[in-house]
Amino acid sequence: MKNILHRIAKALVFRQLKKIDTGYISIQEGNKKFSFGKKGNLSAHITVHDPRFYGALAFGGSIGVSEAFMQKFWSVNDLTKLIRIMAINQNAMDQLE
Repeated sequence: MKNILHRIAKALVFRQLKKIDTGYISIQEGNKKFSFGKKGNLSAHITVHDPRFYGALAFGGSIGVSEAFMQKFWSVNDLTKLIRIMAINQNAMDQLE
């Protein structure tokens, strides 16, 4: 059951990330890599350490993903740039709140 929920949450997150117009986010999960947006100066690389990250973001919004960060479900190479990308693309990200 958990695997199904993780897949649904991941699909919801990816659907919203595909709407990024400004900036670039890459996600590394094991040996898989996903990318969203256009490469440029404003980019961030997320490493997913636990698939519960997707549920935290999809169903918990900014608070859920912050808690997942503290629980080390995910890490990012530049948190400031990630927050900037999310703020600039707020219309796409609002669907996750």
